[in-house]
Amino acid sequence: MPVYAGMEGMRMSDSPAIVFSASVNQVRTLADGGLRIILDLPEDAIPQMAMLAECKRNGIYLKVSCEAVDNEKVKHERTRKQYPYKTKQ
Repeated sequence: MPVYAGMEGMRMSDSPAIVFSASVNQVRTLADGGLRIILDLPEDAIPQMAMLAECKRNGIYLKVSCEAVDNEKVKHERTRKQYPYKTKQ
């Protein structure tokens, strides 16, 4: 259930999970010792991006859990979405 507005009043138990596939684009250490991780999301992850933007706008911290996926399966799914006429069923 996507939520875009009014997230500031939500408790953690009310929050929907933001689920998407991504690849790690960049990992770096900042001058103050903080860490920055940049992820690349697929083109169809616009709702998830909007939810993450709302979290940033409202200062909501997230608990993040990452799970490795089958790279070949993800590549196949992305290719099928981008070029549906080129893949075999």
